[in-house]
Parts: sequence; C-alpha cells; structure tokens
Amino acid sequence: MNTPKTSTEAFCLKITRHQWRQIAQKAGLECPDLEHIPNQEIAQSFWQWVKNNPAVPIIITEGAKKTASLLSYGYAALGLPGIYSGYRSKDSEGIELVHKQLIPQLEAFCQQGREFVFCFDNDNKPTTRHNVRKAIANTGRLMELQGCKVTVMTWAGLAKGIDDVIVGNGETSLDRIYSARQSLEAHKLSEFTDLTPSSPRQ
Repeated sequence: MNTPKTSTEAFCLKITRHQWRQIAQKAGLECPDLEHIPNQEIAQSFWQWVKNNPAVPIIITEGAKKTASLLSYGYAALGLPGIYSGYRSKDSEGIELVHKQLIPQLEAFCQQGREFVFCFDNDNKPTTRHNVRKAIANTGRLMELQGCKVTVMTWAGLAKGIDDVIVGNGETSLDRIYSARQSLEAHKLSEFTDLTPSSPRQ
C-alpha cells in the first residue's frame, strides 16, 4: 500500500476491492459495484464513498503500518504521523490559535453522526500514556463539536501497537478489542483509575 502524495498529515491508504467489500459488510452497508471502477480510481472512490456514508466508523491510528493492518482486516482507518497530528494549535506563521482546529484531512470526514475510534499505542510509560490521553481528548473534543461520536480502543498486555496485537493474537482479538471500545468520556474517567507503575499491567 502507498500513501497518496497529496496528503502529508493523514494517511488515506490505497485499498483493494476485497477490503472495500469487507469494510462495507462490517458497517452493514451494501457495497457498490466495484468491477466498473478502474484500478487507479479505487482508492479515491473508496474514500469518497466513506465520506458519503457517515455510518462507516473510522479508526484513527498512528503510522502507515498500523493503518494498513487495520484496513486489511476490514476496518476503515486513517493514519496520523504522530498522536498530536490530528489538530493544529498554531497557524502557518506559528501564532497560537484562539481555538484548536482539526486538520483538513480529518475535518473532511466529520459528517454528522460519524463515529471516530482512536487506536493509539498501549505504552506503559506514565508520561507517554498521559500524552496519548491528552491527544485523544483534544482531538476527540474537536470531533464531537462537529457532531461526531468518539470512542477509544484499549487493551492490556505487552503488545504496544494494534499491529502487534494482531500478530500475537489474531483477528479475533482485534474484533474483541473493537467491540469493547469505550466512549471518550469513559476513557477520560479511566485515567483516574489507571494502574500505577508499581502495579504492572497483566
């Protein structure tokens, strides 16, 4: 899979017809006739279809590898180069904005009622975990202001990225984690009950 050269802030990866059908099925939608779409237009047509169908949940993850992994298992996924890359707090001249703004690539998918699912790394370092929570809270808040639903995928264990989870435990583990995703509000509250380094995660 290759990232389109027009996007440097979010990865809208190319997909196959099979993956498109998988994603439509998971979303409970009828897949359009894909055989009449030229190969070179599949990716552009797919992402336009996603924009036109807010019923398709979009997973937000970090990095092209994890994005490609999620797409290959039938989940629409957009990748960011970093956890804070989903929004801007400064303008092009480096001046602090009064209000944070979603990057255009994400805002383009913020149709009313769309569900965004965050799937960032599971890191045991307290400072990293705090930064991940902060990034999710900030980006998720902006999505909610656009009328979107925001949820978060979490998991225990040593697997850091969702791609590691899939390699170690298979597709069923991915589906289970996705099904158990929690609301943004619940995720914020869970920070207060998060285990400390003295009580290692099992």
